[in-house]
Amino acid sequence: MPKLLVNKTLLSMLLTAGLCLDAQAAVTTHTPNQKSLKFEHVFKSQGEPKALYFQSQFYSAADGHKHNLQVWRDGELHLRRKTDQAIDTYVIRDKANLNAYQMIVVDYNKRVTTKINRNNLIHLGEFNDWFDMSHGLRHPKGEYQLHLGKAPQASLKTFAPCQWYVLSQGKVQHHICWSEKNRIPLVIWDDAKSMAVWQVTTLNRQPIKKDVFIMHDAGFMRNDANTDIEND
Repeated sequence: MPKLLVNKTLLSMLLTAGLCLDAQAAVTTHTPNQKSLKFEHVFKSQGEPKALYFQSQFYSAADGHKHNLQVWRDGELHLRRKTDQAIDTYVIRDKANLNAYQMIVVDYNKRVTTKINRNNLIHLGEFNDWFDMSHGLRHPKGEYQLHLGKAPQASLKTFAPCQWYVLSQGKVQHHICWSEKNRIPLVIWDDAKSMAVWQVTTLNRQPIKKDVFIMHDAGFMRNDANTDIEND
């Protein structure tokens, strides 16, 4: 396997900003015989605004720190995620096959641009779809329980109105405040850590200017990971 100029730890952090389940102790708060809701029925993109920009803070288990994230989503084809003013991730979806996409990662500190498609991300063990990256929320693997809930702390304020849910998987439990209007989680609270691991601070539904998706990588080293992986 060739060595990528964007390491896998960083790549994982960039792709999974939002809800990442990890095995820690948690307390179940829903009634045992309460029927679980379906993740895809509750957290869905249908009816979302045509364009959306938001800023959030998220906690990364990869490095144990909080990071700032900006996300621009234009329709169902173009996405940009900027992390800590240091890394830009551009995602271009295939019109003919919405399950396929091309990703370009721009590292401003290393002055490196890396291109990779979804198939090769899967080859590297990164299973991320458009919903994960554009909504900050990933479908849990394996069995889970999802129920209506309430704020884990009375003092916890949200940026805008949203509905609280409790997502449990094994010993792990998160409280998620989902905005029906914007179709994103405004807050994700990790019970074990007793902290918000995702919190939206700014949101705008106005049309996104075309120049937002223009890359500024003049003079950077360009790495085509697709070629490297496919020739390996």
